[in-house]
Amino acid sequence: MTDFGLILIGAALADNLVLARMLGVEPWLDAPPRLAPVAARALVAALTLTLAAAAGWLVEHALLHPLQAEFLRPFALILLAVGLSQVVARALCRWTPALAAGADLRPALLGVDSTVLAAALLAATRPDGFVGATALGLGAGLGFGLVLLMFAAMRGRLAAAAVPAPFRGAPIGLITAALMALAFLGFAGMGR
Repeated sequence: MTDFGLILIGAALADNLVLARMLGVEPWLDAPPRLAPVAARALVAALTLTLAAAAGWLVEHALLHPLQAEFLRPFALILLAVGLSQVVARALCRWTPALAAGADLRPALLGVDSTVLAAALLAATRPDGFVGATALGLGAGLGFGLVLLMFAAMRGRLAAAAVPAPFRGAPIGLITAALMALAFLGFAGMGR
């Protein structure tokens, strides 16, 4: 149980897929400044990344490794990531139409595909087993959601701030992302 918690916290903070590994950057660059749709996107990303990490581990250890077909790992996990993102989007649109309409989930999940693929790839090669892979996926999803929420809150503040003309838009967003990455880098030193 301790390993599960450590992997979860480490994946969410110290080894954040977005800020430490710079994967899945595109969804937070166009995040709206309102927190409600971003919170829905964060919830969907956490669910999708958890499922992708668990499924990636299962595909690796139940299918590819016994067949000695590890060379098919990228292709299999790309198909898994895209398929899983579409399944989660359709299921949430069917089960919670209010959430799906307010969050505009389909474009959000298409942008999350690279992060889903990264979580599946990382989880497939983890020596911690299925529980460790699931903890990695859940931590990656929580970290991704945290970054989405933080960046949406910052976009709202930046819209009201007096930013010089050359820095408006994407430049100030990338500078803010760099500062957030430095802040999250501080969590990596806590384990030492």
